[in-house]
Amino acid sequence: MCFEPGAILPGMVQFAGTERPKVMFDSQRRSFLAIVLVLCATAPFAAQAQSLSQTIGDSSFPDQPAKARPCYDDSSYEKFVARYLNAPLGNVYGDAEPVELIITSMEGDDRLVNAKTPSWPRCGGITWDHIKVTLSQLAHSNLNGSESNFGGPTVKLPEDYFARLQQFLAKLPDDGKRLPPPGHRVIVRAALGGAISVRVFDRAYLPDEVIELIRLSDSQIVVAPTVFQPSRRWKADQLQQGASSSAVLNASDIDFDSMFAPGRSVAESSDGSLLAVSSFFYRGSVLRVYNAAADQPVFELVFPPDGRRGIGPTYIGFNPAKSRFLLETNLPDIQILDTKTWKKISDSSPMPPATIRYVPSPDWTRGIAMSSNGESTLWDASSQRVIAPLNIDDRVQSVSFSPGGDLLALTSGNGEGLPARLTLWDARSGRLLKELWPAQWRSKVQGQPHWWGSSQLLVVPVRPYLGHMSIGVWDVSTGRYQGTLAACAGADVLVEGDRLFQNCLSGEVLEWSAEAVQSEVKNLSGRLSH
Repeated sequence: MCFEPGAILPGMVQFAGTERPKVMFDSQRRSFLAIVLVLCATAPFAAQAQSLSQTIGDSSFPDQPAKARPCYDDSSYEKFVARYLNAPLGNVYGDAEPVELIITSMEGDDRLVNAKTPSWPRCGGITWDHIKVTLSQLAHSNLNGSESNFGGPTVKLPEDYFARLQQFLAKLPDDGKRLPPPGHRVIVRAALGGAISVRVFDRAYLPDEVIELIRLSDSQIVVAPTVFQPSRRWKADQLQQGASSSAVLNASDIDFDSMFAPGRSVAESSDGSLLAVSSFFYRGSVLRVYNAAADQPVFELVFPPDGRRGIGPTYIGFNPAKSRFLLETNLPDIQILDTKTWKKISDSSPMPPATIRYVPSPDWTRGIAMSSNGESTLWDASSQRVIAPLNIDDRVQSVSFSPGGDLLALTSGNGEGLPARLTLWDARSGRLLKELWPAQWRSKVQGQPHWWGSSQLLVVPVRPYLGHMSIGVWDVSTGRYQGTLAACAGADVLVEGDRLFQNCLSGEVLEWSAEAVQSEVKNLSGRLSH
């Protein structure tokens, strides 16, 4: 509602008989008048915008098909790369010295717009995430910026990070001269041999070297991991149905009263006749051992809380002959029980003296012994000698032998329950093989490692710098971070052969198949290699 010049608006009073009429406003009508003035002032621009929209087209018109929004010619790999190949890395961006590396991730170029829309509004919907590293070890990051804007937080990279970054630059993989689809493009520009080298990779399956470059440069560029969906969801009333095929589901069924809390551990004897279940829940902590053929426990041990501190088992397990049961708690305390009498045995300890935590290999011939001074060693239980000390700077938090006993996964950090490092070791010699990293920015592992899928996969809870806990999946042979499980809240994970289970607070149990996860990874890598 707009008015002609000279019109009297509602809420205005005109006094006649004066040379120049005076106009006064009713105070109750001021808000109304303000709205009218704004609408009238913007009406011409709205009309022009509508006219412009009709001129350049809108995706709702059937004769103007929607398309992705390229800012420049991406009809071929060569034309896309030429824009970056011809741009110097150095002073054109205001740098005081040459640049070693620039990694750019494009966002928004996969959104659909009208085919006749001019380039400038299309480019307006695209943002660039950059990380730029100079020869002085400075890393400049910029998120959601423009194509040439590299301003933003700056960090000084540690000497060892910068040295490793240069090693990965020297073996930068080829991109096969294939242009990934819009929404997937990560551009790597590097100074190699006095020339600028440009690569374009698919964010859905970045090479390990590029993931390491992103991590070492402290970049917040998002590495999009694959999210693996559960193969089955077990409702609370379905647990009994699956109990006959799974010790984990059987434990969830017979121990349902503690299923809603995290911290469950399950151990099964080699012949499947005994099932031990340890749970933290609202009444404290309890350990129950069941005869697999019955629902009643043959042994039960309750751990009351120590003031505000919860006390409970940190490791439970049977020896291969099922004649002994190893029980460790966070007091710390270690006991070996006779499975016939469930009494403590004091004269047959397989571990060295002064040990406060001990994790045996599956056959109980070796183990990792942790002492109160923070040192950890690989111990030969049969000959009662140290095979090798573990050369690690921080304290071991959790230990997991592979089912075959030849590999060892460790998490280590500054304190129990804090984010940690994940390392892989030779379990026979005590030699460090590799360190495994999550792909997300500043993420760390936090929790017990689990071997899965015939020891080909390693599953560990991951604590991101920001956000909620996730469950990461690594390929053991390559050390590659494969993705995350579409899990519920919490890190209560149990593995049984090819099957992996997670108890949810809702009472539901999620199940994944290692074969299905490996098949999905293989299919993705196959698609991207063509």
